[in-house]
Amino acid sequence: MSSGRQVERGEGPHARRALDVTSVRTAARGFATAVGGGRRAALADWVTADQTSGRITGTWGYYIMIKKLAKMAELTGHADDAARYQALAGDIKNAFNAHFYNQELRRYTSTGNAGTAGATQTAQALALDAGLVPDNERQAVLDALVELVYAYHPNGEGPHFSGGTIGMAPTVRALADGGRDDVLWDLLQGDDQPSYGFFMQSTTANPGGMTTIGEQWNRGASKTT
Repeated sequence: MSSGRQVERGEGPHARRALDVTSVRTAARGFATAVGGGRRAALADWVTADQTSGRITGTWGYYIMIKKLAKMAELTGHADDAARYQALAGDIKNAFNAHFYNQELRRYTSTGNAGTAGATQTAQALALDAGLVPDNERQAVLDALVELVYAYHPNGEGPHFSGGTIGMAPTVRALADGGRDDVLWDLLQGDDQPSYGFFMQSTTANPGGMTTIGEQWNRGASKTT
């Protein structure tokens, strides 16, 4: 813990300066956290099978960064900074829900109450994993995530993951934390694309199956065999 706090004390000032630059750019681009449309991540959910809005992934990333800075400030004795970052995180959380949570569908979409498109696995998982979902809506969002997992079957009968490099880990954690290890078990049984079993199937190039996970689900992207 002491070495960790030494790192936080050393890196904290740099992180705070980076935040100040990010906040200025955010305001300049019209992404007001309390009333605007959120931050946009250019790559959204990289190499996903079902793309999630970059506004969702970008605002999620901004929230995660601020929450970590608040914790760093608290641990290093910067109480004023900790309070400021916690307040900003609260504003981002409120904005995230105001702009992306569809109250009728009870799940996150690209435009919230304004539309139904973009209700991806990643959108639900990021919100659940980060603690962005209001407590009274967590079960509904978890149920939506489970429904989306079983409904996604571009090949075979499913269920399948659809998340990319950002969405995969939060999807696993959200299901596990929500007591849905049964869904994770079902996901591991498949061997059609996209699935981990697909990587393990014998091919001409890899008779024993791939020994590492490729960048994408198709076996053809960057990988180490």
